[in-house]
Amino acid sequence: ANLSVAQTAEYRVTITNITLGQTFTPQLVVTHDTSAKLFKLGDPASEPLEMLAEGGDTGPLTEAVAEVSTDAVTIDGLLGPGETASTTITGDPETDAISMAAMLIPTNDVFFALNRAGLPREGGYQRLLQAYDAGTEDNDQSCANIPGPRCGGEGFASGGGEGFVHISNG
Repeated sequence: ANLSVAQTAEYRVTITNITLGQTFTPQLVVTHDTSAKLFKLGDPASEPLEMLAEGGDTGPLTEAVAEVSTDAVTIDGLLGPGETASTTITGDPETDAISMAAMLIPTNDVFFALNRAGLPREGGYQRLLQAYDAGTEDNDQSCANIPGPRCGGEGFASGGGEGFVHISNG
């Protein structure tokens, strides 16, 4: 028999908010089987992704990937423009990918994400991450529909939106 032992490594993940006026809600970082991904562009958002994109709640998405995840960490607190946050996470560079996501506030349903990127076998890398629109809420930019310290409005609410995940128009 040919047996292999998972060789997990510890990774240092650093997130820097390079937006001019958006704050990130708590940031989810997860290592998982390479077959899984947080979303697919052009497809409707899952309800756990919608809950993150509209209200900043990482719990449902963490639970949704639990069966295929090796490790999951939420970096608590808000990350303002120009600020940096770090955490460590474990993963197997042979079998795992890394994903991360957080809501941008104040927005209706915009989030940044790294979706199923390979883990480095040695060294590291830097990525500029895209902002996406979950397509789950109308982009009215009304504080009544945007959570967080600036607006204090409603977070997750079902219904509305464009109906599919797409690149944010800003």
